[in-house]
Amino acid sequence: MMVKLASSVRSRLVGLLSGQVCPDGEILMLVPCSSVHTYGMREHIDVAFIDSSFTVLTSHRRVPPARKLRHPHATAVLERRSCSAPWCQPGERLMIE
Repeated sequence: MMVKLASSVRSRLVGLLSGQVCPDGEILMLVPCSSVHTYGMREHIDVAFIDSSFTVLTSHRRVPPARKLRHPHATAVLERRSCSAPWCQPGERLMIE
């Protein structure tokens, strides 16, 4: 699974809004990040909040446009365009190479 890192202020602000970042099947990792929004989005997204040990804190599927999500203990967020593929589950520890 391909993960694209968004670590600059600009890349985190743009996220998936541009439509050019992360085509279907790719994941965007926002670092540092503890909140996201879907204002301006045209499609649903999947979101997972993770902590500094890459453990999934919470996971959300098919988040519609015009929503705000946050987790106070998250250090990063994973986002992707919603699809039927499996998604992160709370408690899972992710391996990132």
